[in-house]
Amino acid sequence: MRVKGLILAGGEGKRIGGKKPLRLLSGKPLIFWALRPYLEEDLEVYISVKEKNQEEEIKEALLREKISLDKIWFLLDDPFCKGKGPLGGLFSGMKACQELTYLLVSAVDQPFLTREIFKPLLEKAISLSSKACVYKVDGKIEPLPGVYSSELSEILKNFLLFSSKPSFKAFLDYLQSQNLVVFLDYVTKIKKEGSPFFNINFLEDLMAAEDVFYTRKI
Repeated sequence: MRVKGLILAGGEGKRIGGKKPLRLLSGKPLIFWALRPYLEEDLEVYISVKEKNQEEEIKEALLREKISLDKIWFLLDDPFCKGKGPLGGLFSGMKACQELTYLLVSAVDQPFLTREIFKPLLEKAISLSSKACVYKVDGKIEPLPGVYSSELSEILKNFLLFSSKPSFKAFLDYLQSQNLVVFLDYVTKIKKEGSPFFNINFLEDLMAAEDVFYTRKI
């Protein structure tokens, strides 16, 4: 089975003032940091965006950082997914796969993810032939980063059609009820702001992440 990356970048980002993928962290846009572990693994990557204009803005930002677009593909959400949030981006990624593929999925606002976080997810999903694999961080299920098989596309489509509140958590609860997901335990050993699972949702989060970058001199 092939492996590809998928970065969910199509959210409104209203809580941070809009255009989240282009927000600067340590002098570089968030999309740069989100892409870094995928490029280190030499993976093809889908970037899910909400509109063509956002795609062009992200392309320009990446080219300014001298990042080749040869292995980067942009996905506009399928019309069916309008208003479905991050799961819409996941469905669009699954639908784009022309053959059975494990999608290694993350969000654009997770700048501290590393290839060392990705690798155990893939290894466990592949070794158990599981349809999905995510972390339990200090006992709490974290949907992202996660490995999701493109074989789940029809299941996800039906979930989006019939669920009144289509959230990642609810989808994982459903997968768990069908024995279609496996979990990896992760115990946090550092402050939340420096955790690989830290999300940037507010300007305060961006400032906290900036402090972490400064301390680590990344």
